[in-house]
Amino acid sequence: QRDWVSNELRRGGYTKTEKTESITVSVPDTLPGVFCQYDGEARYAFRPGGGDWQLQMRVVMRIPVVMGPDLDPNEAFRCSTGWVEYEDRDADKGKNAAEVPAADLDFCKQICVRLGFGGFSVRGGRAYFRSAKGGELKTRLTHDSTSTFYLRDEKAEEVQFDFRGTEAQQQATKQRIWRWVRGDLVGALNATEAEVDALRLRMIAMSDGSLCRVSERVAVGFGRDLKRHVCAKCHVSCSNWGCRGCNKTFCATCMQEHLGHSARLRWMWADGAYWNSWSWSADLCVSDLLAELGADGLDESSEVRVKVVRAMTHKLGDVELPDAPTAVKWLEEFGLREQSRYEWTDCQSVENFVEADVSLPSFGAET
Repeated sequence: QRDWVSNELRRGGYTKTEKTESITVSVPDTLPGVFCQYDGEARYAFRPGGGDWQLQMRVVMRIPVVMGPDLDPNEAFRCSTGWVEYEDRDADKGKNAAEVPAADLDFCKQICVRLGFGGFSVRGGRAYFRSAKGGELKTRLTHDSTSTFYLRDEKAEEVQFDFRGTEAQQQATKQRIWRWVRGDLVGALNATEAEVDALRLRMIAMSDGSLCRVSERVAVGFGRDLKRHVCAKCHVSCSNWGCRGCNKTFCATCMQEHLGHSARLRWMWADGAYWNSWSWSADLCVSDLLAELGADGLDESSEVRVKVVRAMTHKLGDVELPDAPTAVKWLEEFGLREQSRYEWTDCQSVENFVEADVSLPSFGAET
């Protein structure tokens, strides 16, 4: 955690989690890969050759498990379609909306649904119905060794083994399981020795921030922290600040080297007071300026003036653009040119090429 103190004050020792049917994890090319779990084992997933890629995951099957003696007493005893059963529990005891003999539980459930009750308690051979909603009754469950409470929950499903998803998705899951059992997925999942060696070199480059996109390089503070931090390049002790693009900490000297000739831009509305410094934004990297001009609710019809403060592929000065969408498109092309120039120079400074009298390639823009 970059800002451990603020995170601890905000959420304490707990992290909120959610269950979803599917999730897509987008991995930028600035990260060599991601750790994940596959078949109960830790794996490292990456894309050979680099580039942005996505890891798509979804729930493919439901497998019932036996709960041990440490089960939370407030957890459900068993589930069925539309119902959750709590043994030794009751809610709103004594506030009976109706009561009938409990010889036929299915009949009791039908009455509960038909009359809009939130649940019923079975005690001494009789069913006692509660008029409150199921969600409210769940929060008021209390221990009662003589009762079993049946809570109405439309999201509850019977616990059984089954495949999830559409019919086509289920068939795809079954076919993939057969391929996995036969060993046909080994070649598709495991990297070759050459790919692992290339990944190792890429991780070395990532460790010092060399993979950071030039359009995202900007110095930021990562917040308060109690840990000791070291510079990603020279490994001396430093403060908890560095580059937001690669999330690496740097000392002051290495931070300036890391920023190098990365572009810096400002912007304002074209009808603003050009001479007034307050009309201009702060110096921004390409990604930050794209985020501001692409923000929701921004006026898309007014002219935009962009000032190029520092760049490798464009002359310094102002660029007037007819509207924000056009400015966004111009910035995207500008960012690609800057990244291409940076990669072409192989991370060397422009001055080195000038001194060596090496002509720079043209990218269709003024230099």
